[in-house]
Amino acid sequence: MHLSVKSGAMAVALASVLVAQAASAADKVRVIDSTRGPYGNFALYQARDEGYYKNENLDVSTIFGSGGSATLQAIITGSAEIAYGVGTESVIGAFAKGAPVVILANAAYGVGEIFWYTPVKNGIKTFQDLNGGKTLAFSQTGATTHLATQFLVKALGLTAKLQSTGNMASSRTMAMSGQTDSAWSSAPFNLDLVRKGEARIIGRGTAAKELSDLSVRVIAANADWVKAHRDVAKRAMRAFWRGTLFNYLGGERAVKRYADEMKLDIQDARKAPEFVTIESVAFAPVGNIPLLMKLAQEDKFIQKPLTDEQLHKMIDIVYDPLRDN
Repeated sequence: MHLSVKSGAMAVALASVLVAQAASAADKVRVIDSTRGPYGNFALYQARDEGYYKNENLDVSTIFGSGGSATLQAIITGSAEIAYGVGTESVIGAFAKGAPVVILANAAYGVGEIFWYTPVKNGIKTFQDLNGGKTLAFSQTGATTHLATQFLVKALGLTAKLQSTGNMASSRTMAMSGQTDSAWSSAPFNLDLVRKGEARIIGRGTAAKELSDLSVRVIAANADWVKAHRDVAKRAMRAFWRGTLFNYLGGERAVKRYADEMKLDIQDARKAPEFVTIESVAFAPVGNIPLLMKLAQEDKFIQKPLTDEQLHKMIDIVYDPLRDN
């Protein structure tokens, strides 16, 4: 009887340990970083290295996406739970087609991080100097840079010729070799050319003022996962926000981490917050929904604007730093 009681007590104790271990197991979250490099997105890695995921009892793995539909497809199919910095129009289009996707937060208002530059030797100093048929660069049709150039032309009355120059590296090569009159970049990349006096900035995306409050990129997630793991989603978003705060308030340690990861000169990395302000990466609200609906319809992502009921279902702010703990 004594052994039986003792064995029973040991079994209960062992069961309690196993339950405690199970309860403390970190929740796994797979995140796809839509595009390598944007300063706002680096909150993911600040959160990792500062231990914010661990503090939230999360096991977060991050991989780089290739932008656009490929990134979105990862969360639609369930191969990742969260997509960070994915284009808003693509999310709207996928939702309208019935895909299990929701928007958790804004990732970027406006296009202030984008700037255009030219070689100093060509004498071009402003956007207006491109008038008369000179070329204003963008990456590819449908990209954020394409949207920005279209609004710049409208806002500034430009007569420049829009030209696709591919990614930042190819745009740089084409402009600096004289194949195009301008190149585009996302700060702080290519600021080395300006620092060395080889190129000058002729304008920034902030000139497209109509886009200043538009959520051009968002943090999206698999809707079924959010429904089943809402608390996990909230903790992940809280960790992301703490990473965002460290990105801007962490001083030289935060800047050096970004510079090292992106292989940038630290002098250029220090300028990133001048282009990508903390206000531009606030999580809420999702900005300028009427314009988002208009653009999504014009770009053939949707046939008609979403209803208020659909918008309420699609936008699911699980964590708002101004409202939640």
